[in-house]
Amino acid sequence: MRAAIGCRARSGWATLVAVQMPEDDVHLPDLVLSRRINLTRHGGADEKQPYHAGADLPLDEARELIAVVTAEATSRAEQAVRDLVHELGDVDGFGIVLGSGKSFAPASYPPLEKILGAHALLHAAEGEMFRDVMTRGAERAGLRIVGETERDLPAALAHAAGRTEAAVQQHVAVAGKHLGPPWTAQEKFAGLVAWLALLPQR
Repeated sequence: MRAAIGCRARSGWATLVAVQMPEDDVHLPDLVLSRRINLTRHGGADEKQPYHAGADLPLDEARELIAVVTAEATSRAEQAVRDLVHELGDVDGFGIVLGSGKSFAPASYPPLEKILGAHALLHAAEGEMFRDVMTRGAERAGLRIVGETERDLPAALAHAAGRTEAAVQQHVAVAGKHLGPPWTAQEKFAGLVAWLALLPQR
C-alpha cells in the first residue's frame, strides 16, 4: 500500500505519523504509525533553544552553537525518516506542518545579530529551524515534500480529498486513537498533513 509520513516539529523534537492508502484508493487512509523523535543529542536547553542560548554568547560562539545544533538535528531527522521509509516500504511523500504565525524561511533569515536581539525573532527562528531540519532530512531521504500551515491544513486537506473539513478531522481523530497514547493535537496535525502528502497535489 502507498504510504506517506506527516510531521509536526517542536523545539528539539518532532512527531511523525504515517498513513497508508488501501489499494482501491477509494476508502479513507489507515493511520499506521505514530512516533516522537528527539532531534538533539543531550536534550539540554541550549540544544532545544539554540537561538535563546546564543543571545547570551558572543556572536561567533552563537553562530557556531546554532550550526552544530542544526547539523545534529538534520542528521537525526534524516535517520528517523529513513527508518520509517524502511519500515513502510512504498512511501509517496512527506508532509510538514508549517508555522501559522510570524515566520520566515531559513534562506531569508534576518542577520543573526538582529534575531538574537529580538525575543519574537528568537522564537520564530527556532520554530523555523526545527521545521527546516525535518524537511531537509526528508529531502535527503528522497521524499517529495508537501507543506501547509496549521491554520489552513484542514481546509487544504478537505479540498484535496474531496471531503468536508469535519470529515477529515473526525477520521484522523478517531482512526489514530489505536496508535496512542499519546494521541493529542500534535499527532492529529501530523496525521492530517501525512494524508495531504499522500494525495495527488493539485
